Amino acid sequence: MAKPSSYIIGAAAVMMIAAGVHGSSSAAASSTPAAGAHGSGAVAALESLLGSIRMTGSASGAAKAAVSWAEGKQGLPYCWGGVGPSCFDCSGLIMQAYAAAGVSIPRTSQAQWSWGVASGKQVSMSHLRPGTLVFYAGADGTPTSPGHVVMYVGGGQVVEAYAQGTPIHVVALGSMPGEQDAVGAIDPTAGG
Repeated sequence: MAKPSSYIIGAAAVMMIAAGVHGSSSAAASSTPAAGAHGSGAVAALESLLGSIRMTGSASGAAKAAVSWAEGKQGLPYCWGGVGPSCFDCSGLIMQAYAAAGVSIPRTSQAQWSWGVASGKQVSMSHLRPGTLVFYAGADGTPTSPGHVVMYVGGGQVVEAYAQGTPIHVVALGSMPGEQDAVGAIDPTAGG
């Protein structure tokens, strides 16, 4: 499986594709009428590729640190109730990742969701950025009290501690069983 960074397209490359630039400067392309027409097709192709996910700005320093910490735990086992250092459950991984980044969040997925909603940190699923938490009802939760949480890392990928027998891994958002219908998303670093 390719590393998540192989799915990330640099902002400059996206701007060049959107402007229809192939080896010329973006300033020159912006004055070329044909570039806009080509750019529209390129933007549509990118939007189709990425689905409804849009970056709403760069992740905060704390969010970047939390993502890096969580990605560094890949390969460690899942264990129910685990908060590390040798195994984690979904919310334990998230709590410890943000703790390592200097942000205190509650322990369980249910408490993380409630805290985020009450704190005004809920964000649209169409505006994910690295570090955003995505919640699912899961096997032991409900839509109002989600039992599973993952961390968006960018490029349509998440890092998660999924279940017993599955080590911590990075996978495509919504690709694991039970993860097709997200309850919602929380950005622990958002104002609120």
